[in-house]
Amino acid sequence: CGKPVPHAGVNLVLTRPSSMLEQNQIMLEIWLTQNGFRGHRYTIRKYDLQFHAACNLNACPKRRIGDLESIGIQVDSRKMSAMELKSDLIDTPPRDAASVVMIRDGAQGLEVLLVRRHTDSNVLGGACVFPGGKLDIADSSEDVLKRLDRAPSELHARLGEPALSPTQAAALYVAAAREAFEEAGVLYQQVGNSEVATVDTAARASLNAGESFSSLLTRLGLTLDTDALIPWTRWITPRRPSVMNKRFDTRFFLAAAPEGQVAQHDDFETTETLWLTPRTALLEYEAGRIDLAPPQIIGLAHLAGFSNVAQARADALSRTPPLVEPESFDENGTRVLCYPGDERHSVSERALPTPTRLLWKDKRFEPPGGFESLFAGR
Repeated sequence: CGKPVPHAGVNLVLTRPSSMLEQNQIMLEIWLTQNGFRGHRYTIRKYDLQFHAACNLNACPKRRIGDLESIGIQVDSRKMSAMELKSDLIDTPPRDAASVVMIRDGAQGLEVLLVRRHTDSNVLGGACVFPGGKLDIADSSEDVLKRLDRAPSELHARLGEPALSPTQAAALYVAAAREAFEEAGVLYQQVGNSEVATVDTAARASLNAGESFSSLLTRLGLTLDTDALIPWTRWITPRRPSVMNKRFDTRFFLAAAPEGQVAQHDDFETTETLWLTPRTALLEYEAGRIDLAPPQIIGLAHLAGFSNVAQARADALSRTPPLVEPESFDENGTRVLCYPGDERHSVSERALPTPTRLLWKDKRFEPPGGFESLFAGR
């Protein structure tokens, strides 16, 4: 019939009518909830008994998006209304966090890894982000610090934050490496390529089964390759976060994707893996096909200025990671986020070669001149 059939937050579009629709809508909703896709858009391209079997929880195990597509259900895999503007003030201090901006050279130039967060996540659920998360206490344990290729004092100097202790600085490197492994299956370790491909599959399964990161590294005798993680930027969530419900003090590390490993989401914290050029990612966001948070928008705009991994790494190695503390205000009913260097920001010196403000329009942020303005002259 080609018409939307709204049901409990699920958008179904039938291209062939079926009398089985009503009796299976409830089973579809149950399947979506139990498999972590609640609130996603789905399009049914064909409708037959196979779909009934796919949604019958007594007849089959949990399935992935690819299984649905194989029986004729096309999945957009995007949470509806993932980004909602917030105005509440958060008075709690920001939590330390680390994130890895993973890049590689592709056929169309520099590509960056984005993983889609689970829709049920209480932080940016459904959005595409760089792999990352909050600092854990165990990230600074003596056992895990022994698995680093550099002394904490050296990592402290690289990070460029005098207020931190060497142990705290080293722990942020550990957190970055751990999150890259947990969310994307990439382990930055000092072993040969053939061993990497063999070790990381079994190691990730063990980690998902409950083994601690420290225990895993010790048991396998692995050394973390901190040289691969280049401090890139530092973002502190403002007291009025706009799209967040928590505050973080996040250190972003730039890192080339290691050879011999394939990034893959874990189907738990993350549900999709995307390798895109920065320009493509931003245009996908503009078109409404993916959701991005402001740090990702600005980060992708920054990366759009580089043609390859070598250029991006050289830039990161040439400077101290800039501190970005967004400030927001409302102008003519529009939320505006401004960054260092903007006329309305408290810091007059520009931190990044990117737009100094983003505007909230049509449930997404964009630069004043539109997204195409980001690529002028590039």
